[in-house]
Amino acid sequence: MLDCDTFLTTSYDMADDFCNQNLTFLPQPGPKPSLESGEVITLALFVPFWPFRSEREFYRYARAGMPGMRRW
Repeated sequence: MLDCDTFLTTSYDMADDFCNQNLTFLPQPGPKPSLESGEVITLALFVPFWPFRSEREFYRYARAGMPGMRRW
């Protein structure tokens, strides 16, 4: 089994490459999103593979263990 950092890095690289090659977005009004599409896809892949009992538990884990996520 992969460790958490390897899983997240590999997933993000693949998701970001996919988004850059296949998705084009038109400018939208309003504030800029705080997460990029590749980051959202990575988190969507990560949550089912790790034993979180709730979204709140995942959110606490992300805030404490992933320094880059503290901008939420």
